[in-house]
Amino acid sequence: MNLIGKNKIADYILKHPQSRVVLLTFLKEFPYRQERYTAHGYVQVDGTYQMDGFDCLIKVRVNHFAKAIHILELTTKEEEMNKWEQKRKEQQATGIREEIINQSVTVVVTFPPPDIEDLYQLEQSNNKEVVANLFHPELKELAIGTADEYEQNLDLVNILFDAKPETPEFEELLTLLPQVIDYEEYKLEFPKLKIFEAVKNRIEFFSITPIELRYIIGTDHQVDLFFSGNLELADDVLGKLYEIVALRAPVTDKRFF
Repeated sequence: MNLIGKNKIADYILKHPQSRVVLLTFLKEFPYRQERYTAHGYVQVDGTYQMDGFDCLIKVRVNHFAKAIHILELTTKEEEMNKWEQKRKEQQATGIREEIINQSVTVVVTFPPPDIEDLYQLEQSNNKEVVANLFHPELKELAIGTADEYEQNLDLVNILFDAKPETPEFEELLTLLPQVIDYEEYKLEFPKLKIFEAVKNRIEFFSITPIELRYIIGTDHQVDLFFSGNLELADDVLGKLYEIVALRAPVTDKRFF
């Protein structure tokens, strides 16, 4: 599944710099988490991503036929509660109340139970494929369109996103999506993320102290150097650190760094 509408994340970071580490880490992990979910039979639905340890909600909608997840907006729990309260007051003032209908939908995915080793190999092969297609700086100049064209394409995608297969609207959507994806991958500007920032944010969420990572990083002095951005770890050491703090991205993926 391709995540589109990443400009909303870039804009949100500009307005809320304190969200930079959390949101860039989310973007970095996203394709690998999606591959893991797919391998386990998880079905993505319209909804909200909640950031661990940070009050930020990313609302999305999904088109499974187009293999796309569209970011609608970024908000906070407080903003959502304020919207709900405002809507409640408006309904009270007008005397009109919305009828809420609860509908339960069950999605059944049937497949033979995988062998654990086969599942591991599937995840690894999927991750390698993702890494291979994620970041090719040499292709940046080949990305389609200007900023204005990107905005226009994104506006059209927003209109056509719910289109179903075998319709002219769906065919147009399939034509537009690669242009949007390419622009966001190769031309959309994001601030930088330092490796130690992503790790520090995660250990704070898990209530791990930096000194507890000595057995991976080395001496107390090396731990201090790493978390001050003055020590670059070897990939094998970094891989162990990623595993401990549950950073779901391979060390070979250098996006945003």
